[in-house]
Amino acid sequence: MLMRKDVQDDISLETEQVEAIKKLQQDYQKKMRSTIEGMRDVNPQQRGAFMQEFMETNRVNFEKELEKVLHPPQLNRLKEIQFQSKIDSRGGNALFDPAVAKALGITDEQRKELMAKSQAAQKELNEKIQAMRKEMQEKLLQDVLTEDQVKMIEKLSGQKFEQQKRSSFQVLPSGISPRP
Repeated sequence: MLMRKDVQDDISLETEQVEAIKKLQQDYQKKMRSTIEGMRDVNPQQRGAFMQEFMETNRVNFEKELEKVLHPPQLNRLKEIQFQSKIDSRGGNALFDPAVAKALGITDEQRKELMAKSQAAQKELNEKIQAMRKEMQEKLLQDVLTEDQVKMIEKLSGQKFEQQKRSSFQVLPSGISPRP
């Protein structure tokens, strides 16, 4: 986010600060590449936890280094912009971000309620998207195809087949494992 010109302008970054931040990011990327290369030695079942711990440690270290580069008002404004960005891009899902939840003092009960409402809203959204897709498809067929062509589609389709809903990920058949 700090490499965006609009953010730099908003928090009034000086040229020296931009250069120092670039160096911090380059160092972070080097550590990331090195860590990813070193993950070959980590048990595949432990890679997720290892990577999560690595990312959190590096985030904390990056923020500490950033505090040395930015003036307090700049750092505060950056945090405000980051918060706005999370809310704008993730909507209510931003409330599940641990830092946001902690800052707002969201309780476990609230988190559960938010989760349930979020899932219900997602289901409703998916249903509306599906209905809109069907409506647009029907409109397209009516606007472009002749009546005979529409009847031919119905004839070729035969009796309505209700497809099972697909999940957002593909489950591999048994006996086939993903590449390491």
